[in-house]
Amino acid sequence: MGIVFSDQVEPYEYDKGIRVKKLAVPETGTQFISVGIATFDPGASLPCHIHGCEESITIIEGEAWVEFGGQRLRLKPYDTSHVPAGTPHRFLNASQTKKMSILWVYASTDMGRTLVEPRECAGRGVAGD
Repeated sequence: MGIVFSDQVEPYEYDKGIRVKKLAVPETGTQFISVGIATFDPGASLPCHIHGCEESITIIEGEAWVEFGGQRLRLKPYDTSHVPAGTPHRFLNASQTKKMSILWVYASTDMGRTLVEPRECAGRGVAGD
Protein backbone atom coordinates (compact mmCIF):
# COMPACT_ATOMS: atom_id res chain seq x y z
CA MET A 1 0.00 0.00 0.00
CA GLY A 2 1.19 3.48 -0.77
CA ILE A 3 0.05 6.92 0.27
CA VAL A 4 0.33 9.96 -1.99
CA PHE A 5 -0.14 13.34 -0.35
CA SER A 6 -1.80 15.56 -2.94
CA ASP A 7 -0.17 18.74 -1.63
CA GLN A 8 3.24 17.17 -2.34
CA VAL A 9 2.44 16.41 -6.00
CA GLU A 10 3.50 19.10 -8.45
CA PRO A 11 0.79 19.79 -11.05
CA TYR A 12 1.71 20.15 -14.70
CA GLU A 13 -0.14 21.74 -17.62
CA TYR A 14 -1.78 18.96 -19.63
CA ASP A 15 -3.62 21.20 -22.09
CA LYS A 16 -4.05 24.96 -22.18
CA GLY A 17 -5.71 25.96 -18.91
CA ILE A 18 -5.80 22.41 -17.52
CA ARG A 19 -3.45 21.28 -14.74
CA VAL A 20 -3.07 17.65 -13.74
CA LYS A 21 -1.82 15.90 -10.63
CA LYS A 22 -1.06 12.19 -11.06
CA LEU A 23 -1.85 10.52 -7.74
CA ALA A 24 -1.95 6.73 -8.13
CA VAL A 25 0.14 5.80 -11.17
CA PRO A 26 3.02 3.41 -11.88
CA GLU A 27 5.49 6.01 -10.57
CA THR A 28 3.71 5.81 -7.20
CA GLY A 29 3.36 2.00 -7.24
CA THR A 30 0.18 1.05 -9.08
CA GLN A 31 0.12 -1.93 -11.42
CA PHE A 32 -3.38 -1.87 -12.96
CA ILE A 33 -5.04 1.54 -12.41
CA SER A 34 -4.28 5.23 -12.76
CA VAL A 35 -5.88 7.99 -10.68
CA GLY A 36 -5.46 11.74 -10.69
CA ILE A 37 -7.05 15.16 -10.55
CA ALA A 38 -7.42 17.67 -13.37
CA THR A 39 -8.28 21.31 -12.67
CA PHE A 40 -9.76 23.37 -15.49
CA ASP A 41 -9.45 27.16 -15.61
CA PRO A 42 -12.68 29.05 -16.33
CA GLY A 43 -13.84 28.19 -19.86
CA ALA A 44 -11.09 25.57 -20.42
CA SER A 45 -11.86 22.34 -22.26
CA LEU A 46 -10.26 19.16 -23.47
CA PRO A 47 -10.29 18.24 -27.16
CA CYS A 48 -12.44 15.31 -28.28
CA HIS A 49 -10.48 12.11 -27.65
CA ILE A 50 -10.57 8.38 -26.95
CA HIS A 51 -8.67 6.05 -24.63
CA GLY A 52 -7.71 2.40 -24.99
CA CYS A 53 -9.30 1.53 -21.63
CA GLU A 54 -12.38 2.41 -19.62
CA GLU A 55 -12.36 5.59 -17.60
CA SER A 56 -14.47 7.03 -14.79
CA ILE A 57 -14.65 10.78 -14.14
CA THR A 58 -16.20 12.39 -11.07
CA ILE A 59 -16.76 16.13 -10.88
CA ILE A 60 -15.31 17.28 -7.54
CA GLU A 61 -15.54 21.07 -7.89
CA GLY A 62 -17.53 23.40 -10.12
CA GLU A 63 -19.72 22.32 -13.01
CA ALA A 64 -18.83 20.68 -16.30
CA TRP A 65 -20.20 19.85 -19.70
CA VAL A 66 -19.47 16.38 -21.01
CA GLU A 67 -19.86 15.64 -24.70
CA PHE A 68 -20.13 12.13 -26.10
CA GLY A 69 -22.18 10.38 -28.75
CA GLY A 70 -23.88 13.57 -29.92
CA GLN A 71 -25.01 14.45 -26.39
CA ARG A 72 -23.99 17.39 -24.24
CA LEU A 73 -24.85 16.99 -20.55
CA ARG A 74 -24.21 19.31 -17.62
CA LEU A 75 -22.61 17.73 -14.55
CA LYS A 76 -22.30 19.00 -10.99
CA PRO A 77 -20.11 17.88 -8.06
CA TYR A 78 -20.12 14.13 -7.46
CA ASP A 79 -21.84 13.34 -10.77
CA THR A 80 -19.82 10.47 -12.18
CA SER A 81 -19.39 9.22 -15.72
CA HIS A 82 -18.24 5.88 -17.06
CA VAL A 83 -16.59 6.05 -20.48
CA PRO A 84 -16.04 2.70 -22.22
CA ALA A 85 -12.76 2.18 -24.07
CA GLY A 86 -12.79 3.73 -27.54
CA THR A 87 -15.71 6.11 -26.83
CA PRO A 88 -15.11 9.68 -28.08
CA HIS A 89 -15.65 12.19 -25.27
CA ARG A 90 -14.52 15.48 -23.79
CA PHE A 91 -15.04 17.60 -20.70
CA LEU A 92 -15.47 21.37 -20.61
CA ASN A 93 -15.62 23.78 -17.69
CA ALA A 94 -19.21 25.08 -17.72
CA SER A 95 -18.18 28.34 -16.00
CA GLN A 96 -16.42 31.36 -17.46
CA THR A 97 -15.54 32.62 -13.94
CA LYS A 98 -14.84 29.61 -11.66
CA LYS A 99 -12.48 26.66 -11.87
CA MET A 100 -13.69 23.09 -12.25
CA SER A 101 -11.94 19.92 -11.05
CA ILE A 102 -12.39 16.26 -11.89
CA LEU A 103 -11.14 13.03 -10.37
CA TRP A 104 -10.18 10.61 -13.14
CA VAL A 105 -9.66 6.86 -12.86
CA TYR A 106 -8.36 4.68 -15.70
CA ALA A 107 -8.63 0.90 -15.64
CA SER A 108 -5.04 0.78 -16.91
CA THR A 109 -1.63 2.26 -16.29
CA ASP A 110 -1.57 3.35 -19.95
CA MET A 111 -3.25 6.75 -19.83
CA GLY A 112 -2.63 7.70 -23.44
CA ARG A 113 -5.26 9.47 -25.49
CA THR A 114 -5.93 9.73 -29.19
CA LEU A 115 -7.48 12.96 -30.48
CA VAL A 116 -10.47 12.59 -32.80
CA GLU A 117 -12.66 15.01 -34.75
CA PRO A 118 -14.84 17.27 -32.53
CA ARG A 119 -18.01 16.06 -34.29
CA GLU A 120 -17.30 12.57 -32.91
CA CYS A 121 -18.06 13.92 -29.40
CA ALA A 122 -20.66 16.59 -30.06
CA GLY A 123 -22.46 15.15 -33.05
CA ARG A 124 -23.19 17.03 -36.22
CA GLY A 125 -24.32 20.64 -35.95
CA VAL A 126 -22.69 21.28 -32.55
CA ALA A 127 -19.53 23.37 -32.70
CA GLY A 128 -16.32 21.92 -31.27
CA ASP A 129 -13.00 23.60 -30.67
